[in-house]
Parts: sequence; structure tokens; C-alpha cells
Amino acid sequence: MKGPLEGVRVLALERAIAGPYGSMVMADLGAEVIKIEPPGTGDLSRLFPGPNHKGESFYYLAFNRGKKSLALDINTETGKETFYALVKVSDVVWDNFSAGTMERIGADFETLRKINPGIICCSVSGYGQTGPHRDRVCYDVVAGAVSGVGPSGYGVYLDFSDAIQRLGKDVIKARYGNLFDMYERITDENPYEVPMRIYPASHYTMGGLWVDYNLQSTIPGLFVIGEANFSDHGANRLGASALMQGLADGYFVIPYTIGNYFVEAGAQNISADRSEFKEVEKQVEERMNSLLAIGGSQTPDAFHRRLGKIMWEHCGMARSEQGLKKALDEIPALREEFWKDCKVIGNTTEMNSTLETANRVADFLEFAEVMCHDALDRDESCGAHFRVEHQTEEGEAVRNDKKYAYVAAWEFKGDGRKPELHKEELEFENVKLATRSYK
Repeated sequence: MKGPLEGVRVLALERAIAGPYGSMVMADLGAEVIKIEPPGTGDLSRLFPGPNHKGESFYYLAFNRGKKSLALDINTETGKETFYALVKVSDVVWDNFSAGTMERIGADFETLRKINPGIICCSVSGYGQTGPHRDRVCYDVVAGAVSGVGPSGYGVYLDFSDAIQRLGKDVIKARYGNLFDMYERITDENPYEVPMRIYPASHYTMGGLWVDYNLQSTIPGLFVIGEANFSDHGANRLGASALMQGLADGYFVIPYTIGNYFVEAGAQNISADRSEFKEVEKQVEERMNSLLAIGGSQTPDAFHRRLGKIMWEHCGMARSEQGLKKALDEIPALREEFWKDCKVIGNTTEMNSTLETANRVADFLEFAEVMCHDALDRDESCGAHFRVEHQTEEGEAVRNDKKYAYVAAWEFKGDGRKPELHKEELEFENVKLATRSYK
């Protein structure tokens, strides 16, 4: 089946993540993507550490699938001539360089449209091509820091003023100086004087599944990351950093170990003629046809936002029995409305992003309910899973190790039915359970 971008040629001047990811999507949709890389080293992600194939990182191979590669130094006269010749016969020039770079190397829109009046130029950069911060470099961690909140009313401020007054600035600086310096560079705000901004996403459920060094569980091919595994948290009872575990597992471990598993496992002579494949294919077709047949008036994104608001308000890092019960009333009602009034356009014979979104939202509506059941059942405060009913006079979490030191696995029983809880008791032989202090 031809993709919607079949016949479109894209010249990609890119590196690292944002650029390669964007052109990867275009290649997946059928475009011919010619990735232009500096001679010698190529895209810096080729040399990222971790598992590799013949010296090239899995990271590079994953984000640059389906592309052609051309080693070309546009800063030389010969390289620029070659690039301009390609521009004449291309449709799109795509880059993720810092603002001003394309002008400096003679690859800006005004220059290129003189060569090819129909050329389309697309640039992705952290702060855009205009505005007061256009010259700033932006990575994921920077975006996370500066996106926290402000006047929206939904953000959370981390205020150290009381701690500074109680302990003194020198003590706080000794404990958090490096973090504060990084934060100030990113946001241009002094956290010693102005409360830090953090983002209160809905929090994930308790973890604790056993994993090996590669984050693979006892089931071959099933990897468990973040708080869902036991490794740093001990099922969130040892007081490790949830943020650091999620970042470490997601950024630095699983992108490499899961790729290594795929290479070692191989195809294993799996055939699409097996009955299991046919059954799954039938289920998927029925699900897609059901979504297309609803014919409602609200988009999948509208339902997604409404579900997000429920989870944000009632199953965030701070939650209460009252709020969770309210969420468990609202989510089934929203799910029923979704299956009666969701509008999914298009068909199943071509790329359909609306259908894809609707499929995901349908899954989210089921999973959100399981999350709320888990949060309600665990009647304690543990780490960032803060039940407001269980806190000290100073606002610290009150944990209940005697009753809740177990791994919880919830078995889905179908829409409208409460999931079934399965427990695996936790035994700590070498590490003593202790209460984490946030002071």
C-alpha cells in the first residue's frame, strides 16, 4: 500500500532526536528522505553509547529507518553546489538546527526558493525561529523545566523559602547547589529567591515487578521500566527518586536493551498464518470498524482532554478517597459517552491518525479506571503517591508497610466490572525499610 507522502522528496539536515524523528515519520508515510550528514563522523547519534550493530548505535538505526544517507559538507563550495542541485529536484528541506544556522550556511528559505520556487522549508527548534529566546538551545530536560506552570493555576511551585529561613542558605546550597544552578540557567530564575516550577502530571501506579539488569522480567520479551519495576524503589518503599528512575530507565537503558533483545531473539520462524494472528487480526478489524461506525459529534482529542482533566484533578500525585471515588463515577460515564458520540473520520485502508487516536483513547479510558482503583485500594501515602488522609502534621507521607508491602497486579475483567487484585508480598532481606524525609 502506498503511503500518503509517496513521491515526495525530503532533504533532511538533522541530528540527534527532533529532526531524525520528524523525518522518520515522513519516511514511514512514504516520502523519500535523503539524510545529509557531515563527512567522517556523520550524525552524532551514530556514536551514542550502548548496544550497536556493526558500530552504529541502535538509537541511530531506530530513528533513521527508511532513509537514504548522503555525506556532504555544505560549508564547502562543492558541497553547496551539490546541495543546491538536490534542492532543484526536491519538495521539502527539513532541519532541526538552531535559529540562524540555515541562513549562515546559505540554506534559508529566501535563498532556496530562488533555486526552486516550489520548495517547502520546515525547521524544528526548541524555541522557534523568532521571539526573545530563539538563540537558546533546547533539550528535553530544558523543556521540562521551563514548561512548569506559572499563571495557569494548574502548576505546582516548589518553595524553599521556609527551608532557607530554618536552615540557612548555605545549608540548602550545600545540598542542592548544583541543581539550583542548572535550574537558574534553564529558566533565568533564582530558586533561592523565586519558587521553582514543577509539573504535576497524573502519577503512575505502584510498581514492584522483578527485572534483571536489562529491565527484562521473568517473562521473556516483557520489559518493565520506571516505577513499574522493583529495581530502585523496592516497589516504591525504599524512597528512591521516581523521576530519576523513570529518566534512567526510559532514556538510558531500555532504548538499548530492548533492541539487543530483538536482535538476539530473531524472528523465530513466526508465521502470520497461525491461528493466534488470525484471531488478533479479527479483533483489531472489529475494533476499528466499531470506532468508525459510531458517527458521533465529538473528536477523540476532546474525550482525551476530558479524561486527562479527571486524572489530573483526582489521581495526581495528591489524591483523596473522595476524589478517587468521584473519578470512578466519572470515567465509566465518559467511556459510555465516548462509544456513543465519538466522531472518527476516514477509513481503515489508509493512514488514519484520527482512528489511531480514538484507539488509544479507548485504551486510556480502561486503564485510567484501573489506576484509580489501585490508588483507592492503597490506603496510605507512599512516596509521591500522596493520599491526603495520611500525612503527618508537617505534611510528610505516612506509609503503612504492615498492610501494603506487596506488589499489586490488577487483572482486567471487562468494562463496567471491577478489576481483580493479585498480590505478591515483598520481603526485604538486606535493606531495612525506612521513612524518607523530604526536609
